[in-house]
Amino acid sequence: MLMQSLGFKVSSLEYSDLGFNLQIQKGIDVTKGDARDLPFSQSSFDGVICLDVLEHILEDSQVVSEIARVLKPGGYFLISVPEDPRLWSDHDVAVSHFRRYSRSSILQLVSDQRNLSIKSLWSSNYIIKPLVRIFRKFTSGSSLKENSILVNKVLFLVSELERRINLKGISGMTTWVSGRKEKI
Repeated sequence: MLMQSLGFKVSSLEYSDLGFNLQIQKGIDVTKGDARDLPFSQSSFDGVICLDVLEHILEDSQVVSEIARVLKPGGYFLISVPEDPRLWSDHDVAVSHFRRYSRSSILQLVSDQRNLSIKSLWSSNYIIKPLVRIFRKFTSGSSLKENSILVNKVLFLVSELERRINLKGISGMTTWVSGRKEKI
């Protein structure tokens, strides 16, 4: 919705029936499909955003290869994944993760695509990381739930603080990698 409000033409891919139907209800142009075999032609997108997807797919390198395939030369990509394998917990199992990534492992995964050039790597959610580490040691199952308005406001303020202080080298709970497909 944000990208559409900024004037971009958005195409979405969804694997699950539930996610597909939710996007239809929101008026999003969505295609049902598998990220390991994208149902789009080669070099068909100026940009690809892949947020919190790779950790759910055993063949993550196949997904990154497909991202490279559908990007136009000079096109941009943005990928986010859960960071820090030491944070592995019942939450990851409950939400069907296969892995959490280290910064070096996501860099390697993207770098293995010779035509993708990494421009930036950063982490987010590093201020709350110690609290989440402790919380997950004493809880079971997924920690995904609807939060109160107060908790959401506090988390928003923490996110804003992280954005303003911009500590690029610090490890967080989410790793972001962005870049471009090389022009041929």
